[in-house]
Amino acid sequence: MENNDIKTLIESFKGYRDLLNPIQTNLHDFVETYDSMKNDIEKLNTAFEGDIKGNLEKIYKNLSRQAEHATDLSSRIDQFITMTNKYTSDVTRFVGLFEKVEERIRLVNDLESKAEAQIGKLDEILEEKRKNYNVKELQRTLESYNANVQKMSEFINKDIAEALSQNYKKLDTIKSGNDNLTKKLKEENTSVESLLNAYLTTNELLKQITEKEDVNEAYIFEIIDKWAEDRKLKIKK
Repeated sequence: MENNDIKTLIESFKGYRDLLNPIQTNLHDFVETYDSMKNDIEKLNTAFEGDIKGNLEKIYKNLSRQAEHATDLSSRIDQFITMTNKYTSDVTRFVGLFEKVEERIRLVNDLESKAEAQIGKLDEILEEKRKNYNVKELQRTLESYNANVQKMSEFINKDIAEALSQNYKKLDTIKSGNDNLTKKLKEENTSVESLLNAYLTTNELLKQITEKEDVNEAYIFEIIDKWAEDRKLKIKK
């Protein structure tokens, strides 16, 4: 609505108000004149004596004055009707403008409601996208973690396999060495047993000889000790 429309409506209302007051005044005067004429006619009807001519002249003057008031009142009523029509037209146009404004406000409210609904939907979509993005990011992180774990597992398994293989080789070497050592020990035990048997036999012979005092005992033990020392054997004396 433009300012000129509001200004025109206000001026029409003022004109309507300004015309209404004189009409009310003229109507009041018309009523007073009518009442006066009514009283004069009543007096004329009740009293035919006296100055009838004077009473008639008075009634004529009142009628003339009443006619003037009626003419003025009619003119003012015509002006009032014209102004009323203009005021009604302005009010109608003003109401139409208000209806247009109301319609525009309603359209704006509808647009705001639709915009809010669209914003709500966008927020839901963004939230869903954010959740999906977080899930996908978590999935990628888990996949990367699993891949790294797999690589680490393969690396560890490879190292463990290599270490176990080396340990197996070492164990085989140790076992082979133990077998050889066992074999040698068995051979040494056999040799030691043979030597011990030989020693016991020799010792028995030496004992017999020494008891018969055929050979020097100190000399014989010296030879035996020398023989045992060469072979790193301990002889219990």
